[in-house]
Amino acid sequence: DVYKRQVLFDSLTSEELTAFGAYLNVERRDLFPLGINVNQAAVLNTTTITVQTYERGVNRMTQACGTGSTSSAVLAYLLGRVQTPTIHVQTSGGTLVIVHDVQQNRSMLHGPAKIWQPT
Repeated sequence: DVYKRQVLFDSLTSEELTAFGAYLNVERRDLFPLGINVNQAAVLNTTTITVQTYERGVNRMTQACGTGSTSSAVLAYLLGRVQTPTIHVQTSGGTLVIVHDVQQNRSMLHGPAKIWQPT
């Protein structure tokens, strides 16, 4: 798998998640030669999770990550941490809705998209 992703359901501060992501992407290139995104998910209720993402491409926390939010939401559903295949995902960049089609084993992401422009 050329694109690695890690989802944590642990309780870490943003600083701890940043340190962990940086450690994996700098010190452990032997394990992840292309780097790894690290997502922390927390369950708020039966339909909603929060997700924080440390992205390998920028080596920092980001406001949101579509693939990270989707994988975190689907994993939360498959593990029974949320009770519905329509999962609301709160990120610092806004709220997303992931709809997981169990029969087709695929998901659809709905939410705002912003293009970052350097200032």
